[in-house]
Amino acid sequence: MTPKWMTALAWLGIFLVGAYTGYFGAAGGVLMLSILSFTSAAPFVVYNAQKNLALGLANIVSAVVYGLQTPIQWRYVLPLGIGFLIGGSLGPRIVRHLPARLLKIVIGIGALGLAASLFKSAYGL
Repeated sequence: MTPKWMTALAWLGIFLVGAYTGYFGAAGGVLMLSILSFTSAAPFVVYNAQKNLALGLANIVSAVVYGLQTPIQWRYVLPLGIGFLIGGSLGPRIVRHLPARLLKIVIGIGALGLAASLFKSAYGL
């Protein structure tokens, strides 16, 4: 049985990652996978799907807010939507067929690469 304070802390973390992802996007999936890997007894495939659902909902809320508050660059909407549909269709199929340990390693390396790229662009290196 998980203590109530740990459950509350996990829900707070999930909420904060959802808010962060809705605004920034970068590495939100990795952050959510990190939280779920510690808090969920489910296999990787299941909590990866939970991550997709949670962050998908966060992105829908963000899209509505941004759509109502900012000008939209419509020429980017279609290619971005196509990319989301392709990734959303292929991603779960790939996850179901590859070993969880391999996926975690690849995701971790990808997250480090993203962090390095963002650091480089932020500090002009």
